[in-house]
Amino acid sequence: MNADRASAMRPLPHPRAVLVDPRRIWVAAERDAPRVGAPTLGEKAASIDLHLDIEWIPAMQYGWARFRYGRTPTWYAQISIDLRTVNNLTAVTLYQWVPWDAIRPATSGH
Repeated sequence: MNADRASAMRPLPHPRAVLVDPRRIWVAAERDAPRVGAPTLGEKAASIDLHLDIEWIPAMQYGWARFRYGRTPTWYAQISIDLRTVNNLTAVTLYQWVPWDAIRPATSGH
């Protein structure tokens, strides 16, 4: 990956701990998926908890990428977050790109 000043990609030399606003990670579906019946309690319990009720959750950042989103190029952070299902039986690490202002250093005093 090219890391010069004009490059659109800037990897970090080492991953760093950050906090991410979970409400800024996900794009919600515009409508519910077609179903035969209502979701069961088991389906709800085995779903990944996105922590939308928490303001900041821990994540790791690996780099930056500049995207042309609209007219102005904007920096996005490449992150990973560890999530569990509601019933706490399954864990998954998800990788995502988030806008620059959706993260902050984990050591921040906020």
